[in-house]
Amino acid sequence: MEIPKETADMLKRYFINASPFLWGVLEARKKKERIIEIKKMGFLKDYPENSKNKYDTINQDLLVELGIEGIIGGVVLPLVYKRLGSEALNHFRRHWESDSYPTRNT
Repeated sequence: MEIPKETADMLKRYFINASPFLWGVLEARKKKERIIEIKKMGFLKDYPENSKNKYDTINQDLLVELGIEGIIGGVVLPLVYKRLGSEALNHFRRHWESDSYPTRNT
């Protein structure tokens, strides 16, 4: 995934200041569980599960390891697809591309 520099910089700022952690896409709700979930995805492998680091430090560490493109492509998108499913996302994409709003009947 290649993101234009201006957009990537904007996304980095959003990501660093994001609350909740990782835009709420992780299923886990506690910091230790979130770190475990990220480690299961193959990221921050050497990170201690009982880390005292604050979320902004963890976000910075993810940015260093993955970059914003890696976070979006390797963490956010797979979890959004998992949570919503490709059928629902295709439904929303069709409406987006046709410049229309989804309704409960479609």
